[in-house]
Amino acid sequence: MKSRILFSPLLLMCLLFAVTGCETTTGNRPSVATQPEIPTGPYGKRWVYVFEKAYYAQHRLIRDMVLKHADFVEVIKADRSLAAFGKGSMFRNMYDWNGVSVELLAGDGDKIPDIIFLTFPEPKDMPLCYHAAIVDLGETARYITLEMTTAFPDKSIKACLCEWFAENKGRTNYGPVAYSDLASFKDAVIQLLVGSEEDKEGNQEGSDNGKTERPTY
Repeated sequence: MKSRILFSPLLLMCLLFAVTGCETTTGNRPSVATQPEIPTGPYGKRWVYVFEKAYYAQHRLIRDMVLKHADFVEVIKADRSLAAFGKGSMFRNMYDWNGVSVELLAGDGDKIPDIIFLTFPEPKDMPLCYHAAIVDLGETARYITLEMTTAFPDKSIKACLCEWFAENKGRTNYGPVAYSDLASFKDAVIQLLVGSEEDKEGNQEGSDNGKTERPTY
């Protein structure tokens, strides 16, 4: 009888916790059904997930591959596509590589080297890219991007012209522009390269080393 008397209060405490305890621990949290969902983007997947993968592909992965591996630039030029990224299991599902169009502009053998122009799917948010340019310098390359922006009160501003450097060296923002089309981007990249060339030539004036070196970009 004594053990039954001790057991009954314990049983009552357990029942009370089962009825009220769970509500106490979850009462301040919305149920799963009422939690706000992450907006679904145009790709049919969760927007944040798609955005992060697109950002990494456009701003990191392509940059690292073309700046570190000159042979990879040659592969892109030969394929006229980014299919090489999809051949490795590591990057196959990272991005829609087949959704990027590739166009090669042959250099003039003087100030303008070969340039690979990339056109990405229409960006839905900043700072994803409209286009990018891979400037083939032989042993190395430059990676220039046209990135969507909505950060300016002037709504005619559509993008920023930028250049990404090697890992941990950041990027340069050359400023906002009022275009997002490929033709205008091509002109801007060429002007940037010509300006770089002229700056190099100007810096060499007055040199007394007796050497004439081909400027680098």
